[in-house]
Amino acid sequence: MIRVLVHQTEIIIGAQCDDDDPAGIVSFSKARDSDLSDEDYLEFVLDTFGDQRSGYVFAVNPGGASSTGSWPRRAWTSTATGTPSGRRPR
Repeated sequence: MIRVLVHQTEIIIGAQCDDDDPAGIVSFSKARDSDLSDEDYLEFVLDTFGDQRSGYVFAVNPGGASSTGSWPRRAWTSTATGTPSGRRPR
């Protein structure tokens, strides 16, 4: 479940992520702006320009490590696909 609260100067995003197999959660990064691509993480993009082509990206792993940047990233491609359970294939 994701909740978004918007104020004149703030956007607050909350997420509750459930997993049927918590022992299978992969989370090892601790430092800010780590590369989270080899572990489980939640990522969202704010399309602040309204062009559906660029924006700001925010990501966080289960351990609380966060990463921020602009989107699209240089040479960035995604091979992940959504599944009914929300888990990405490994």
